[in-house]
Amino acid sequence: MNYGALIERAGRMILRHRYLWVLGLLGGGEAFSAPTGFPGSFGGPVPGSVPRSNVYYFGPSPAPSWMPFTNQGGSVDMGSFFADHPGAVAAIIVGVLLVFVIGALFFFFLGPVSTGGLVRAAVEHDDGRPFAFGQAWQAGLRTFWRVLGLRLLEIVVLLFALGILGIVALISLAASGFTAGSFGSLGLVFVLILLVSIATQVVFTLAVRAAVMDDRSITQALESSIALVRRRLGPVALVWVISIAISIGIAIALLVALAIIAIPFVLLGVITYAAGAGIGIPLVLGILVAVVVLLVAVGGSGAFVSVLWTLAYRRFEGEPASAVAPAAS
Repeated sequence: MNYGALIERAGRMILRHRYLWVLGLLGGGEAFSAPTGFPGSFGGPVPGSVPRSNVYYFGPSPAPSWMPFTNQGGSVDMGSFFADHPGAVAAIIVGVLLVFVIGALFFFFLGPVSTGGLVRAAVEHDDGRPFAFGQAWQAGLRTFWRVLGLRLLEIVVLLFALGILGIVALISLAASGFTAGSFGSLGLVFVLILLVSIATQVVFTLAVRAAVMDDRSITQALESSIALVRRRLGPVALVWVISIAISIGIAIALLVALAIIAIPFVLLGVITYAAGAGIGIPLVLGILVAVVVLLVAVGGSGAFVSVLWTLAYRRFEGEPASAVAPAAS
């Protein structure tokens, strides 16, 4: 397999057919993501203060005078704050519910539909046939339940495997008396968790393509995917490495782009602040531009990785054109 040509073809495809970016943004793409955390100590007692159950530390102490939600030298009394600001409580509740509803909509409907549509679109464009967003959406609707089933099953399998590994690690630590040497086994458990996560992701990524491209049931798609991984382990692993490397590269490029974009808004903020107009307008404009750039990057990178896996799947199977269901007109 010519991996360079594979990457080039995937790149040309998403540049030529921009609607693929929309499908990627709607949840149909597959891109690398890493867990993130909040730096500093959030939720701990204020350094040097008398511990109180309803006081939480939001950052370095003392906090800057302009920081919101701060008093008493860098802490906030959450009980008093919410009692004095019922509107903030309502806004937080509504915001959490809205995020939950949008997340559920993406995961349970838009994600499966756009995933199936993106896979089908890549197949059609790979064969040189005309295809549009509406056709891709209809194709995604036809495979909706199979893709959703595979997504849910992936979560169940992953949680079950991680739960078993976690229990084994705890039992091992308890049996060894939590000695310093016993914690070395946690490194092995971490490696196993990483391998299980990668293997699960790859198997289900290929299973989705078997379900959409070869019109197979969930069980048949999983059997086909596992057999393919066992038969072509080296090429599959290499495609995974390439997809991760490209995703990381896109993430780095995005950070650099956002930093460059932020420069004129920072300068504008300095100017408006010096003029006594505040930094509100430059801040809002900068956030809006950053959100637009972020959405474009997420959609494009997700679509690219998805197309890359679809093209690779076809090459793994020897490009059996007769096995690909015809597109709906």
